[in-house]
Amino acid sequence: MLSQCIEANVRPYYESPAWLAGLVITALLTLTSTILSIWLISQHFTHYSNAVLQRPITRILLMVPIYSICSLISYISIRNAVYINVIRDAYEGFVVYNFFSLFLEYLGPNQQVRLLKLSQKVPHTMPPPACCFMYDPRNVHFIGYCKLGVFQFVVVRLCTTVASLIMELFGVFCHGSMSMSHGNFYTTVANGLSMGLAMFTLIAYYLPTKSFWLGLFVSILVNSGFIYETKYWTIPEFSIFFQSFIVAIEMVIASIWHLKAFSIQKFVDGPFAPFSVAFWDSFIWLDLIHDFKTTIHYFATYRHIDQSDTRGEFNESSPLVDRN
Repeated sequence: MLSQCIEANVRPYYESPAWLAGLVITALLTLTSTILSIWLISQHFTHYSNAVLQRPITRILLMVPIYSICSLISYISIRNAVYINVIRDAYEGFVVYNFFSLFLEYLGPNQQVRLLKLSQKVPHTMPPPACCFMYDPRNVHFIGYCKLGVFQFVVVRLCTTVASLIMELFGVFCHGSMSMSHGNFYTTVANGLSMGLAMFTLIAYYLPTKSFWLGLFVSILVNSGFIYETKYWTIPEFSIFFQSFIVAIEMVIASIWHLKAFSIQKFVDGPFAPFSVAFWDSFIWLDLIHDFKTTIHYFATYRHIDQSDTRGEFNESSPLVDRN
């Protein structure tokens, strides 16, 4: 049974010189990262010549302004931080899906080519701490297992986000608390397990997980007594300030790195789709729904697939614009 959060007296954090300095820096960082990311997204929309690559790229790029703006608003209005971060947390699962989609496109243009390339690989050990387990990329179901690992995180992240919002409305979520009598503990555990599984299935670490592990690290410091309250702020308030400030710094670094990692240069050769079509193609999520249904159907029938058949059974998502 969850218990109500202990209401702390509102501290005049806005009178603290440190908070005011942090606000100015956070705002400047947010402005910088947002301008850089929006500019790069607009360049991809203007030169939208390869939908299957640029669709996930533009969605990943949008992560930076969403994270930055949500962090700035949370820094200013800590009482509404849980509600604001619902947007960020819900988008996080979508970003993971698009990272994986981008990996698949770089691996090969269709399922047959991907399976053929993977058939030439050798078994590997999982990354620590699961290094005692092996995985075989040559298995015809390997990509399917990876997709399932990604989709479970999308679903779990969405469910825990909604649950956090509901518990906050009833006053039992208690942001930053690791007490088993508060909802934050259970959503943190669920997200951690789901994220760990997603990381292992991707065999890689991805940028948005930083905010989760940062939040968990701060919660541990708070509950261990290393972070304490002052006359300007309570412990939960400081936790939100610190996380928001660090995320703002990370997003500036990410926006600069994106300029090189997702450069527009490889897409400048036309023909280009109209800007409006590119915008619609990137931000309508029909491919996510189609891919999810295809994955579920795949595992409902995968026993009938011959392991020696490198063709696979996945259907490609149907984009709104041509692949090339």
